[in-house]
Amino acid sequence: MSGEGARNAVRAFLGESIDDAGLFPPARLSMRDALAAHDLAAAGPFGWLLKRFVVPASRLGELAGALGTRSTPLRTAVVFDGALVENIAAVGREMHARTERIAVEALELKLEDLPGDEPANKAATLVEIERVGAFGKPPLIYLEIGISDDAHLELNLQAFAQTLAGGARPFPKVRCGGADASAVPSAAQLAQFIARTRDLDLAFKATAGLHHPIRHQNAQAGYAMHGFLNVAGAAILARTHAFDREKLEAMLLDDSGPDFRLSERCFEWRGAMATADEIAAARTRAFHSIGSCSLEDPVSDLVALGILRTTPG
Repeated sequence: MSGEGARNAVRAFLGESIDDAGLFPPARLSMRDALAAHDLAAAGPFGWLLKRFVVPASRLGELAGALGTRSTPLRTAVVFDGALVENIAAVGREMHARTERIAVEALELKLEDLPGDEPANKAATLVEIERVGAFGKPPLIYLEIGISDDAHLELNLQAFAQTLAGGARPFPKVRCGGADASAVPSAAQLAQFIARTRDLDLAFKATAGLHHPIRHQNAQAGYAMHGFLNVAGAAILARTHAFDREKLEAMLLDDSGPDFRLSERCFEWRGAMATADEIAAARTRAFHSIGSCSLEDPVSDLVALGILRTTPG
């Protein structure tokens, strides 16, 4: 985080916290529309919330063609389509060929898509991805893992810890929503994920379903959806206050906006407070970002909560 972020808790918490996933459901924008929306948001008063433009590996050529002439390369997170993991060399050459327009800062894959059953085999694949990409600066690697139950989570995280020892240094990625209620993990599952990543000193990225800051009932979908202040705040307080699983679950279930206070001075939930400097440290070690289809919903809700001002200052 920047020095400014470390002095201001709002900026420390929210700065570069949103990866732009406008190409993905539910928005599914065209490449040109997604890029136009990204550039407009980045140039706007809340552009400091944005981090990277998320693109499938299979659409890198299309992205490069739509970029035209830019003064600086587009900061990008590349999501490997499952089948493309088997064609790593071709994707790596594509990424390397586009560096004048596309700055690949992060790669995202599913742990289950990496070939092999043993952690050593999966680690070798990650090393190969870095090698064929010939990156000037190695990108961050996020591996999406399942958290359907404690045993499944623990098995994935054990493999994850062993993968770290293999040389590559990936971070976990957790899916918090999807097309229907079955894709939404329970608060108990997310609480255990956050507690265990804290115990293993692993920062994570969260994606899917986190378009609003506070947990809420989606009337159209008919089920509850997690809030990004709940999830990110739980990751931060798990570090600063050693919240146990029960406390984390209570925080993830909280749908009362007034319980969450974020000001220039601190973040607070039901009396548990993290300072701006503590938040900045936790953003590095605990929570990196969320994926969202646009800035519109996050910003309008944060303004309604009084966390962001319509005229930033």
